[in-house]
Amino acid sequence: MNQRYYCERTNYLNNYIDKYCKIVTKSPFEERAHVITGKVLEIDYITGYIMIEYDRGINCCNLNTIVAIRPKDNGDYSKIIQ
Repeated sequence: MNQRYYCERTNYLNNYIDKYCKIVTKSPFEERAHVITGKVLEIDYITGYIMIEYDRGINCCNLNTIVAIRPKDNGDYSKIIQ
C-alpha cells in the first residue's frame, strides 16, 4: 500500500472515533451490501479492523470491506443503549 494513501486514510478515519456513524460494508463474495449503524469505538490499522458498538452489541469489521462511512445523528442510538 502506498504510504501517502495510508496516512491520508488513517487521518480521515480517525475523525469518526467515538462518533455515531452509518457504515456500509460489502464482501467481495456477496451480492448484497450490509448497513451497520453504531458508535465507532476503535480502529486498528495493523490488523485492519474497526470496532463498532451498536444495539446488538459490539461488531468487528474489516477495513477492506467498508464501502462507505458517514456520521449520523445519534438520537435513536442513545435510547437503545441505555
